[in-house]
Amino acid sequence: MIDDQRKLPPGWRWVRLGEVCEINHPHPSIKRSDDVPTTFVPMEKVDAVSGTTTGQRLRPFGEIKKSYTCFAVEDKS
Repeated sequence: MIDDQRKLPPGWRWVRLGEVCEINHPHPSIKRSDDVPTTFVPMEKVDAVSGTTTGQRLRPFGEIKKSYTCFAVEDKS
């Protein structure tokens, strides 16, 4: 329970944000060495409307492991 003095409309209740949505879902656990070539798609190569990608590149895993959004073929999320 969140201790807050603000009043909510009838039927509403206070919850922690993580109880009602997923925030920055965790990356799948990938076990590989930093020097292993890994497919990487820069965000500017992802079409904002269709989600199609162009311009895949290979990067050492160590360069991208902390700043990527993981997605897979046919990913709709």
